[in-house]
Amino acid sequence: MTKVRRPPKKIRVLHILQSLDTGGLENGVVNLANKIDSRRFDLDILCLRYVGRLRDRLRSDIKVEFDSATASSVTKAAQVVASIVKNGAYDIVHTHGWATLLPGFIGGKVLASAKVINGEHGTFFVDSLRRRVIQKLLFRAVTMNCTVSESLKHEMQSLFSVPETRIQVIINGVDTNRFTQNRRDRSNVRSEFGLDHHLLLFGAVGRTVAVKDYNTLLHAFSIIVKDNHSIRLMIVGDGPEDSSLKKLAKSLSIADYVIFTGNRDDVPALLSAMDVFCLSSIREGLSNTLLEAHAAGLPSVATETGGNAEIVKAGITGYLVPVGDVDAMGSAMRCLATDNAKRQELGAAARRRAATRFSLDAMVGNYEKLYERVAACG
Repeated sequence: MTKVRRPPKKIRVLHILQSLDTGGLENGVVNLANKIDSRRFDLDILCLRYVGRLRDRLRSDIKVEFDSATASSVTKAAQVVASIVKNGAYDIVHTHGWATLLPGFIGGKVLASAKVINGEHGTFFVDSLRRRVIQKLLFRAVTMNCTVSESLKHEMQSLFSVPETRIQVIINGVDTNRFTQNRRDRSNVRSEFGLDHHLLLFGAVGRTVAVKDYNTLLHAFSIIVKDNHSIRLMIVGDGPEDSSLKKLAKSLSIADYVIFTGNRDDVPALLSAMDVFCLSSIREGLSNTLLEAHAAGLPSVATETGGNAEIVKAGITGYLVPVGDVDAMGSAMRCLATDNAKRQELGAAARRRAATRFSLDAMVGNYEKLYERVAACG
């Protein structure tokens, strides 16, 4: 009698996030969830604070859980995690940093016996001895820690003495089909904002929060706009610093040259409208927006922090400048503003680098291998 071969059991993974609001971490999880092999994996998401705008980008078969009790305390959040993990028979709980790691570990591993993977994306908390000790203990207790860059891995080892065997680097990936130069998008976006085709457009994408240090970008832009009125700066994103940044642009007499778009869902089209991408962050893990700019064929001016140097090849795909250095950022921006051939050369190299080094398929494949290895371990 012929045996009926049953399909292998799917590996069930629950990601725990604060929300699915706009952000690099959240965007990466959405990309992973949409692209992971649904024949081998079930991947769902639990939001601890609220759901958020990126929910609408997820495949319809991906379950998004939210229980308002999770926002009240770590204990309540851990209890909800345990209940969901047990009821859903999840094999792996994948947390993302401090805010989700503690309830995810207690609820997922201690109360529900699931394996826990912790993802780190650029922010460690060292402001108190208590937090440092808890992080160190948890980083050593989880099955595996994932960092999005080599620099973040080294920082984790240095700050918390985490063994190298407990850390795996999985570099973010970008959809090079979605992020690419599109002439129609370029024309439409420029028409929307009343920008002539000959204007040179610098751009930045990211929430208007302190860590992005848009103050430095605005000051650097104010230096070069004095000598060149045929340039503009577009800042895409919203956040708590909207008002102060607009006031700063006015005080620098550049308000007429700076466009604040607010939150937008058409980032690929906006990147097509830009000529140079700027990233002024004080701190980054591995910037998704910088990857997207590379895929869109834009040369970049980025601060030398976190994983930025792992994306930008200095002098080949863009320029790296010290954090908070207005003069250095202004100088690099001026160089690209005045040299069309250099912009084209660096932009083409950035596109090639994104396609060969930072593909979305490679990122998803690395996570699939990690999940299989973790699920199989005792």
